[in-house]
Amino acid sequence: MNNYSIKFNVRAPRGLMKENLSESVLQSAYYGDLEGLKIAVSKHPECVNFSDDFTGATALHLSAGLGNYSCVKYLLSVPGIDLGLTDNEGKTAIHYAIRSGHNEIVVLIADRVFPSRHIAATLGL
Repeated sequence: MNNYSIKFNVRAPRGLMKENLSESVLQSAYYGDLEGLKIAVSKHPECVNFSDDFTGATALHLSAGLGNYSCVKYLLSVPGIDLGLTDNEGKTAIHYAIRSGHNEIVVLIADRVFPSRHIAATLGL
């Protein structure tokens, strides 16, 4: 595992803090470490929706807000990812991307949240 300087206090169900993988999911998302993220999620996929206790941000929030496109793309492919999770202020990951001006990530998340938007556009609706 990488030695990151940012530490997260993870909000997770008791018993799922094995090998600090839940914290490394958030750290990898924060630092844009796609390989570290894949390793942590592959060992414990349930960690993908855990959040930081202080901010309520998940790995998807962090990646989206910091512009880590490859991490966002990977997280969106993980079965069980919850796109509707909000931080402590009621903001979702797409809010983080919008606020930070990461338009390509906004589109990526919007495509997943509203898959029919492309069908409507092709039909001229």
